[in-house]
Amino acid sequence: MNELAPVVIAGLVWAALAAALLRQRTALGQQRRALAHLLLVAVGLSLAALLQGWSGSVWLGLGGLSLTSGLLALGFLLMPWWPVSVPLLPMQDRRMLILALPPLAALLWWPPLAGISGDLWALGFGDFRVSTVLLCVGLGLWVLRAYALCLLLVAAQCGFAVGLLPSGNLWHYLLDPWLGVAALLWWGWRLYRPGGPAAPPLAS
Repeated sequence: MNELAPVVIAGLVWAALAAALLRQRTALGQQRRALAHLLLVAVGLSLAALLQGWSGSVWLGLGGLSLTSGLLALGFLLMPWWPVSVPLLPMQDRRMLILALPPLAALLWWPPLAGISGDLWALGFGDFRVSTVLLCVGLGLWVLRAYALCLLLVAAQCGFAVGLLPSGNLWHYLLDPWLGVAALLWWGWRLYRPGGPAAPPLAS
């Protein structure tokens, strides 16, 4: 399982990135958009499978794509089939996610890179305090009706419980550097274009 999941996640993320670029440059109808997404998923999975043999581990070779990245990519690719009246990732959830990603990524990734010990990263190896905090965060999200974010949090912890990825650290399931960079780029784009759309690219 922990050999196949990274390949699937990498393929979905690449397909979602290609679909987002295609959407920005080409106006496609709903049916053509759905077919394009299916084709991109097939190409992305094929490339990920080929690169697995080249790099030894797709998950490590790509900097550790998280389960959260894979689920967000899957949600974006499912947009053509999803009912418009029921948003897959509501506006409130998108804003909360993008607001939280940069500071959390900085807290997790910068101390290890700077050689600082005793950081949050080490707590991801089954520390009871981290699980307790995440449980409280999940309850808070449920109370705020951010159900999509709550489900993402639960899915990441379930993946960690069954060893879905080749890592024993819970943070690898919740967050990866690419998510933090993507959030920072979006905030930079919003500051550069204050009159742009109010929703991030994950919007339908």
